[in-house]
Amino acid sequence: MINMDYQQAVSWLNRSQRFGMKLSLNRIISILDQLNNPEKKLHVIHVAGTNGKGSVCRYISSILTEEGYQVGLFTSPHLESIRERICINNKIISKKDFSYYISIIKNVVDNLEKKELHPTYFEICTVLGFLFFKEKKVDYAIIEVGLGGRYDATNVVLPIAAVITNISYDHQHILGETLEEIAFEKAGIIKNNVSVITGVQGEALKVIQNNARKHHAPISIVKRNISTIKESNLDFQIIEIQGNMDSYVLETSEIGSFQKQNLSIAIYTIEQLQMKGVFISQESIQNGVKSMVHPGRMKMVHNNPIVLIDGAHNPGGIHELKNTVSSLFPGKKIILIFGVLKDKNVHEMIKEIQAVTKSIILTKSKNIRAVNQQELLKTVSSFFSEKNIFLTGSVDQAIKKGFEISLKEDIIIITGSLYTVQEVITYFKNLKVHTPNG
Repeated sequence: MINMDYQQAVSWLNRSQRFGMKLSLNRIISILDQLNNPEKKLHVIHVAGTNGKGSVCRYISSILTEEGYQVGLFTSPHLESIRERICINNKIISKKDFSYYISIIKNVVDNLEKKELHPTYFEICTVLGFLFFKEKKVDYAIIEVGLGGRYDATNVVLPIAAVITNISYDHQHILGETLEEIAFEKAGIIKNNVSVITGVQGEALKVIQNNARKHHAPISIVKRNISTIKESNLDFQIIEIQGNMDSYVLETSEIGSFQKQNLSIAIYTIEQLQMKGVFISQESIQNGVKSMVHPGRMKMVHNNPIVLIDGAHNPGGIHELKNTVSSLFPGKKIILIFGVLKDKNVHEMIKEIQAVTKSIILTKSKNIRAVNQQELLKTVSSFFSEKNIFLTGSVDQAIKKGFEISLKEDIIIITGSLYTVQEVITYFKNLKVHTPNG
């Protein structure tokens, strides 16, 4: 085996992006078989859902870490470095470990490619997570589904709990046009006799319940009325939750109305673990929730004017963003910077946010799937007058335009895609570097 250095490992992994996305578990099963199935040695909490799954994963991971367990966390996408996807106890995988384990995987993949089996980027990342967590002997592995559930590369695990956060419209060209069809795909992570925790509602919930019944899987339904936001500002929220086993008053630095439900789902999952005999104290729950950080989700990156970023990238996420704006800034209208990818329902997203928006700046991230701002204009022009729409050729230009048209008391929110958010984070980091005493 030839050991690659970090740059070689990243380059080799990036090469697999040309194989796109293929809905099948055959390739990842073949790789894992060659590696003696590291996923079978893990105690996995498997998390699917349209929105909120990243936050739920991080709350669970943070609480278990606080209790003293070794906890692996696998999430996607990343914002700045591929290594963010794979963490143990909130620390990202080192460059040395990344290179070492990718070199092992490359050895297996090279042999498979001779048989015309070409694993995708996400499949290789998933294998890396499983292998790293097994080698480091984690107590628990929190694994976030990439897309859907049934054919997602992560769905080779037999978990100790399956979590489905919610169901709303996204990736319809892959997962189906109705909420019931989307629910069916996400319910694909349900396994025989494995506890299911879900915040899904309405007709989609029936699909989850039917699937759980077929698999003799006990199900806990997290209703929206079990939690209340007691206090909320730009720095923190205090959320009261009535769990199955206990009641909680928890402080989180994660803002946004959607965190109420995300945190409730995480607490129900923690309680399921407690019922299975896993020791987790109230103190660890309090401290774990308080210390959890989810980059790129409802974060303030500038003051005077206030600039907030949020990774909302579908109508459901934008709906929650609108609720947060109404709650944090009652009666105020925002300046919206919006950049989105091609497979998204732009019409429904703009329809959701229009009521709290006074001006919109259209932009395009560097991602190859980003929608051209001229294309966005066709949809947006039916919601806003011409004088309130601005077109910019890059995210950097959009931020500058936002500053140009805003007053100190204005609120600028940047959303539509995590790739847009990623470029905003880079912009403000560079701004600090080049600002005297910054």
